[in-house]
Formats: sequence, structure tokens, C-alpha cells
Amino acid sequence: DREDYQFAGWSKNKDAQEPEFYPQDNILLEEDTHLYAVWIKKDDDSKSIIKNLLQNPDKLKEMKKNTNLLAHPNSTQEICDTLLHNTKRNKT
Repeated sequence: DREDYQFAGWSKNKDAQEPEFYPQDNILLEEDTHLYAVWIKKDDDSKSIIKNLLQNPDKLKEMKKNTNLLAHPNSTQEICDTLLHNTKRNKT
């Protein structure tokens, strides 16, 4: 455990800021592969996180898919749905 950080998943890139594989993912590696733990700071600024998600709907969809890792997955899914709806509306 790293104080002030939360485990987010695994990546093949040692400098990754976001995981390629989430804790609940089942993966099959066909060859020897180094996986690196990805940690995120617990006190990340929520405004910058939301701004980043709104600018990248694919990340938002991925977040929604992985909400079962969170303490309140249903409310998080509703938030993701709302943000996805708003990003679609803003593009039209």
C-alpha cells in the first residue's frame, strides 16, 4: 500500500498514468510480459478529472464499465450516464 494513493490497475508501461488492465479484468498474456502497478493520487482534483472525462467520452465509457470497483457503483453509473448524455448533446 502507498499512502495517499489508490491502486488503479496494471499497465505494460512503467510510466503509465492510467491502467491498461483493471483489477477485475481477466487477461491472458501470450508471452512473458512485465506489468506495472498504476497508482493514482487519492486527492486528485475532481474538477480536472471531470473536465478530462468530458473531453474523452471513451474514457468515460471505460469508467462506467469499471464502476463495480467503487463503493457506490450505482450512483457512479448514473453520473457517467449523465456526463455521456451531456457530451453527446454538446456535440450536436
